[in-house]
Amino acid sequence: MTQHEPDVAFGLHPELGVVAAVADDNQYLTEVLEERGFVYHESHELSVLPSDIPHNMAVPMLDAITEELHEAGWAVTVNPAILTLFRSSAAVPVSTSSQRPATAPSGPRPPAPPPTTPLRGTGRTR
Repeated sequence: MTQHEPDVAFGLHPELGVVAAVADDNQYLTEVLEERGFVYHESHELSVLPSDIPHNMAVPMLDAITEELHEAGWAVTVNPAILTLFRSSAAVPVSTSSQRPATAPSGPRPPAPPPTTPLRGTGRTR
């Protein structure tokens, strides 16, 4: 199976905390993250979860964002280290699977890629 770069990757930055990196400078995904509380830091080219968000809200928030993006068909990864950061104050797991069903994000989704694009995760073309 061909490996594809995720559309969004959540992780931990040593100075900024919880961050999201968006593939190919996808403005739509950056806006989706901003709608859900992330702040884009142009100098790092990362969306950052503000440090004033309480731990007991951060994990469910990341879980909801991950589910919404998965449902809309985006490939998302979450660094398990985020769970370690929040484990003592939150018992809600963050999805690390790109196969979980969820609800779609608000706002219009950009048009689908052309039919010659390989199907995500299959390595085959249409």
